[in-house]
Amino acid sequence: MFRRAGISVVFFILLAISGRTPLAAQLTYPFPESSLGGAVKSPDGNPLEGIVVRAKQENSHIAYSVVSNAQGVYRFPKLDPGKYLVEIARADGLEPDRKNADIRAGQEAKVDFALGRAKDMEAQITSAEWLMSIPGRPEQKRLISDECFHCHTGNIQAFRFDKDGWAKVVRLMLGMGMSHSDRGVPRPARNRPGFEERVQVIADYLAQVRGPEAVDMSNAKVLRRPTGASTRVMYTEYTIPYPNAELHDVDVDKNGTVWWTDWRWPYLGRLNPETGEMKYWETPPVPNHEDFPGAHEIAFDKDENPWVSMVWSGGILKFDRNTEKMEIFSTPENATTQAIGVDHERGRVWFGLNEDLGPGTDHAAYYVPETKEYKVFKDFPSYGMVTDSQGNAYGMLRGKMSHIGRIDAETLNRVDYPTPTPNAFPRRGDYDSQDRIWFAEYSAAQLGMLDPKTGTVREWKIDLKPFGLETDPDFVGPHPPSGDHHQIGSPYGLGVDRSTDEVWLELFRLDRLVKFNSKTEEMTHYSLPERHVMSRSPRMDPKSRAGHSIMWMGTLPKHGNGKILKVETW
Repeated sequence: MFRRAGISVVFFILLAISGRTPLAAQLTYPFPESSLGGAVKSPDGNPLEGIVVRAKQENSHIAYSVVSNAQGVYRFPKLDPGKYLVEIARADGLEPDRKNADIRAGQEAKVDFALGRAKDMEAQITSAEWLMSIPGRPEQKRLISDECFHCHTGNIQAFRFDKDGWAKVVRLMLGMGMSHSDRGVPRPARNRPGFEERVQVIADYLAQVRGPEAVDMSNAKVLRRPTGASTRVMYTEYTIPYPNAELHDVDVDKNGTVWWTDWRWPYLGRLNPETGEMKYWETPPVPNHEDFPGAHEIAFDKDENPWVSMVWSGGILKFDRNTEKMEIFSTPENATTQAIGVDHERGRVWFGLNEDLGPGTDHAAYYVPETKEYKVFKDFPSYGMVTDSQGNAYGMLRGKMSHIGRIDAETLNRVDYPTPTPNAFPRRGDYDSQDRIWFAEYSAAQLGMLDPKTGTVREWKIDLKPFGLETDPDFVGPHPPSGDHHQIGSPYGLGVDRSTDEVWLELFRLDRLVKFNSKTEEMTHYSLPERHVMSRSPRMDPKSRAGHSIMWMGTLPKHGNGKILKVETW
């Protein structure tokens, strides 16, 4: 039922950037050898903990970020000699700074910083902090949180318009979606009843908080920076080699090679962490479908060939890692494809069929390339799919259903497991060494876990105390029956380190990571090296081990180009 693209006419782009990484495989902590260090203090000399400091060599696409400790001290591992830009990458609520350093072999360069309160607070806080600080009623803040920060973060803070100007922006953004009439006919969201009234309500509030007249944000709420164990982290940042990259997902094969997708451009990319080499290919259009480029999730078959979901154009793509050829399989349904997973034993490629481009297509399906078998499972609205070590397929069933759906690999029977919290919006999961299924609960600010052996689902509330929040602020309170997404700690997705069964969540609006110890049930928080980077579900590195965790993420940033992040904690 699928159509195969003509591989011989596929045009692909190759670009390699090489740069020897200074971090050897035998790296131990806390950095017995260092090429760069210093202290971060306030103007009156008090040490500042939890400040992210970045070092980047001239003409390099690789940067390194570390975090200052309780004494305000930061320290990098051994770096290649050369000229470096050393900058404050993230210091929420404080004015950043940057300096130059000349690193020489056998010496440790020293760069100190003194940071005062930010001159422009709106530019130095997260989306969550901005929402907490602006005036307005809880229901008004929820409008902005749901409609404007549901898929994007930080964009509003960059602009000022009057009501008419904001109405044009809101009308454009909200009107881009599609909805379906009672007869199942697709129609633009702007044609829905009440659309213009909602536009005007949102625009009116935006004009109050981001209008021509500035709102006083000098006393903006700034959440606590990381402390203690949360400062023992290093980020290695690889800038994508083409402009305006907007990474959606990364995944890591068993050899440690990192692959990325771009949800805006028709590119599939690969990073060799050992050499720093980055290479990417242009993906072909999906046959018999409109040519909307962009992809979402990645999964690997038994030969470690990556498969990706061609989200907007309704197909799935296989990349042969040996021949560097691509094959496209187009779905018969007029639907987008977001989730993807592979059953290695049976050769099934699982994916979600979503209703964005057609009525009644919120299903799951699998395709077997060798036999061309294709099977659809109705009413399986998943945003995230997990195929465990036995080949069982799990979907994070979104919307009012709020279940984890399981399709047995042997019998193909389906069982749905409801989340204890209604309307939790489970999404973007992974499995651990025991084949337990972990998932993010986006609308409930929780971590969820299904144990298929017992059929039970457990939930853990994301601990906000390290941020200085004993409870959620009023605009991010208990999840309402309407299905609005307004939790401050909304986790976009997660990944599991199967060497330790530690679970990693990315907090969408706070630009932080949470590491959950599944044995002790403790949570450790880490600041990402920038705000508004919109990182997606972390994926483990095969070299990760107890005492030295290694995870990978991609970024779709508000500022600058997309990056791949290597996250190391100890």
